[in-house]
Amino acid sequence: MGQEAEEFLRVTKDNEYFNRVLAELDAELTNAMRNLKPEDTMKFTILKAKLDCLYDPMRRIAEDISAGERAKARMDGKEEGGLL
Repeated sequence: MGQEAEEFLRVTKDNEYFNRVLAELDAELTNAMRNLKPEDTMKFTILKAKLDCLYDPMRRIAEDISAGERAKARMDGKEEGGLL
């Protein structure tokens, strides 16, 4: 899973369209939040949740990469150290 996540990150990181879409969605949500009135707390909560969710896939990819790196380190340690 870690290697797949790394490959996906490489592809998306270099994809101008993908990054532009994320930036545009971020700007739209941020602007909508800025234009709210103080009493629009529910609307703010909804917009903030949408903004947070926008980056959930990228956070998950980073977690998968980290898990893959930890798993590889454990495997490498077992190969080097052998049995106690």
